[in-house]
Amino acid sequence: AFMSKPIFGGGWFYFSSYSGLETYSHSNYMELLVTYGVLGFSIYYCYFYVVLIRLKKYIRMNDYAKLLFTMLIVILINDFAAVTFSYNILNYQILVFGYLFVKGVKKEVNNEGA
Repeated sequence: AFMSKPIFGGGWFYFSSYSGLETYSHSNYMELLVTYGVLGFSIYYCYFYVVLIRLKKYIRMNDYAKLLFTMLIVILINDFAAVTFSYNILNYQILVFGYLFVKGVKKEVNNEGA
């Protein structure tokens, strides 16, 4: 299904219609690739990647950074066995908290250096 439309994907429920199984792929990675292609997959996971890289800088000095980093890694591991992009708002909340945390810490560091 992915190889038939790799760049932009086949759209909503494409895996279901392509496979004839009338179900989803049971993997967030595969579902995103089939539904939105490489472009949609990259956009979706880019946010996770950016926040994880920024959180990693603060892991040694802050326990909240460790917690948020671990929670995001657990979400990425869970995505192998569940389709979460369309219904799991908790994942997005954790991602936003991670982003806001990094932004706040970065602002503190910049204020201390000035």
